[in-house]
Amino acid sequence: MLEMPRRSVTRFFIPLIDVLTLLFCIFLMMPAVKKTAEAEVGAAAPQEEKTAELERREHAVEQKEQQLRAGLDQLRRETTHKVLSQLAPRVLEINPSNGKLYYRNPDPVEVSSQNDARALIRRDRSGPGGPDAAYYVIRYPPDPNSGFPRSGDLEKYRQWFEGVPVEFEKGGAKVEFPK
Repeated sequence: MLEMPRRSVTRFFIPLIDVLTLLFCIFLMMPAVKKTAEAEVGAAAPQEEKTAELERREHAVEQKEQQLRAGLDQLRRETTHKVLSQLAPRVLEINPSNGKLYYRNPDPVEVSSQNDARALIRRDRSGPGGPDAAYYVIRYPPDPNSGFPRSGDLEKYRQWFEGVPVEFEKGGAKVEFPK
């Protein structure tokens, strides 16, 4: 007679262990799935609420930006005022007919030598603003055909005002200090 084979216990427990392992993994994943579900519910909030919140935040950012810009403008004004109040610029002009250097006080006063230039520098440094306030701008003649200043003149002026902030200006534009 034929006998049925005996069933092995392992044939029963191996699938059971697989199912239990799967259930345990699902149990471990439940908190993550729950958070995702809550996020989806939050994402499904009405569009008007999101738009209102976005507009409120944009308005707050614009106000903060305006405050910062106003503060920056105020600092710029104060700094500019402070620097300009400390500077005492002196404009020197080159005579287009003879190339001599002069300044106006209010009548033209010629600077004909290094001694005159040093006396002018000493006088300007002892005036308002102190020793660092003296600043000189040497303007070229407005007539480009005048032929002045010559290269020797520029070298002479450079030596006269050595160690002092000097700027050469031609037609309203800054010119590099001759070397």
